[in-house]
Amino acid sequence: MAKLNIMSLFVATALVATPAAVFAHAKLVSSTPAVNATVAKPAKITLTFNEKLTGPTVKVELFMTGMAQGMSHDGGMDHSKMDHSKMAGGKMDHGAMADHAPMKIAATSQLGKDGKSVTLTPKRALSAGKYKVVWTAAGADMHKMTGNYSFTVK
Repeated sequence: MAKLNIMSLFVATALVATPAAVFAHAKLVSSTPAVNATVAKPAKITLTFNEKLTGPTVKVELFMTGMAQGMSHDGGMDHSKMDHSKMAGGKMDHGAMADHAPMKIAATSQLGKDGKSVTLTPKRALSAGKYKVVWTAAGADMHKMTGNYSFTVK
């Protein structure tokens, strides 16, 4: 019984003496565009984490998950599929979104100088539609964390 108490005391002391960073995981604390935001065409997407990230573990991807009805995949108007019932005064109502299988958007990512932020720059302007950002990253503890969030381009 004394051995068990000594072992318990040793484990408790080790836990208290261990820096909190050992137990921390990379967590997304903010993003631009923000989670569930509706924005004009962003030129870049920035993710900010709670701690410095380990460069080789960082992966950020962008997917289009829905597009404005009447838009083709290349971002141009597809007049053959235009829903004329959505037109008001000769203008298309881009608020109506057609969901589709996620389509990966070509982009480059760069880890910020602070080590806590990642900037994703699409190779082309984003078309009106719904987008999902999917990320994987690890901090000092090397435990890979994953997450995602969505935003809409008007």
